[in-house]
Amino acid sequence: MRARISALLLLTLLALPAPARALCNWSEREATTARRFYVLLSIDIAQTHYFLDHGREELNPLLGDHPSHTRVNLAGLAAAGFFTGVSCMLSGDARRHWHGLAVFVEGVAVTVNFLAHVAAHSHGPENAPKPNAVTFLLRF
Repeated sequence: MRARISALLLLTLLALPAPARALCNWSEREATTARRFYVLLSIDIAQTHYFLDHGREELNPLLGDHPSHTRVNLAGLAAAGFFTGVSCMLSGDARRHWHGLAVFVEGVAVTVNFLAHVAAHSHGPENAPKPNAVTFLLRF
C-alpha cells in the first residue's frame, strides 16, 4: 500500500508543472526549473522514507525525529504547494530567483541526505557522524 501511495505522490509532483505553467503563466524556462525542484523534492521524500525504514533520524525539526511515512508525504505535498503558490504570486526576476533558491535548497537537502547515507555505511549506522549545525541550517 505504501509503495502505491509513494508512486502516486511522485506522479503528482511530476505532473504539477503542466497545470501550474498554465495557471501561473510560467515560461518554458521557469517550468523546467520547477520540474527540477519537484524531482529533487521527490528524491528528498524517497530518501527520508529510506532512512526512516533503516532507523535513521529526520533532521527537519518540523517533522520530528521519527515522523510517520504519511507525515513525510504530506510535508512533501505541502512543500510543493508552497513552492507553487509563491511562484504564482511572483513574476519576472523574482520568480526566477525563487525557483533557483528552491532548487538550490532541495539540492543541498538531497546532497546532505546522500552524504549521511554514505557516512552511515562507512561508519555503521550507530557510529555515523551526525550532521553539524552548518549542515542542518543549509537545509532551510
